[in-house]
Amino acid sequence: MAGLFTASYRDYIPKGKEGLFQGCRMVMYVLVPMIIGPIAAQIIITSANKGVNDSEIVYPMELFLGAAVIMLFAFIPAKIVRDNQPIQHEKLLNELK
Repeated sequence: MAGLFTASYRDYIPKGKEGLFQGCRMVMYVLVPMIIGPIAAQIIITSANKGVNDSEIVYPMELFLGAAVIMLFAFIPAKIVRDNQPIQHEKLLNELK
């Protein structure tokens, strides 16, 4: 999944303008997962409460299924971007000139 987005990200950056887009990459790779991950995990853990033992925390199986569903939702924007690749690339180049 990370390879797909890294390759797509590099395809859309105009040559010589890589530094302008590093902030966008940091937001999408670091900030968004740091916000979505704990919120989704907390919702899943509280809804599928299996109990906590004194010596260990038991993570519910639903947590891993939820992570898989969230990952599948990430393919939706990837598909949209791939379908609109020529239009968006041309528009981006025109804006940077």
